[in-house]
Amino acid sequence: MEPVTTSPQNSDAESQWQQPPFQPSGQGSEEAPLEGRLVVPESLSAGMLVPRRPPSALESIINVVNGVLWPVLIGMALFGIGGWVGNIVIAIIASSLLGGVSAELKRRRRYLPPPEGDSLR
Repeated sequence: MEPVTTSPQNSDAESQWQQPPFQPSGQGSEEAPLEGRLVVPESLSAGMLVPRRPPSALESIINVVNGVLWPVLIGMALFGIGGWVGNIVIAIIASSLLGGVSAELKRRRRYLPPPEGDSLR
């Protein structure tokens, strides 16, 4: 059995990969600037952008209640108000209902016409 060594067996210059220089090559280093018209997709032109409406007060309240629902009901269960199972069932049902209402309000808000007086032009 041969002994294991960390140095290579062959001491002559083996082909090793070397990092190429980061200098640009002499060919084509001075490229001409691009010329022509700038093409912008139609959906991004200023006439096509529609400002988004902010969430209504009702939608904001529903989102806040949905966000604090779980911590409040778990805290109530820790303090002995209601049982664990009852509070978790209430949290699951209320969270799914409030999430559905919030998603529907967001979907409807998306398709409303832009508010009066708001213009991007």
